[in-house]
Amino acid sequence: MVPAGVAQPAGEAEQGGSDDGGRKGRIPFAPVARPQDLFEGPQLNQSGSLAATTLSGGGLTKLPKIPLRMDHSPLDLRPDPPGIGEGSLGFYKECGFSDAQIRDLAKEGVVELPREEWSAVG
Repeated sequence: MVPAGVAQPAGEAEQGGSDDGGRKGRIPFAPVARPQDLFEGPQLNQSGSLAATTLSGGGLTKLPKIPLRMDHSPLDLRPDPPGIGEGSLGFYKECGFSDAQIRDLAKEGVVELPREEWSAVG
């Protein structure tokens, strides 16, 4: 039992219950029944808090942006996440691996190289 004048803990609140507490306190809120509901929520979409992103398999989704600003500017998503192995050839070379070593690691399945990078290591 919650004493009078004390807000009910969030874990004990009824799902789909009254939203009077948020309105009285002038606290921005939205009912969320499932995590995937966040992607369609007006607060995140209208405020620009979600970034359109292309996944490595080619699918499109929205990801939450980092809720920080620098000089009043949001930290936006720059490039999409890389595909599996994308850019790894240059990384392995910078680490001192020879083409032959990279090729052997890729053939053994230790590292993944995109098809277009295979020609660079034979």
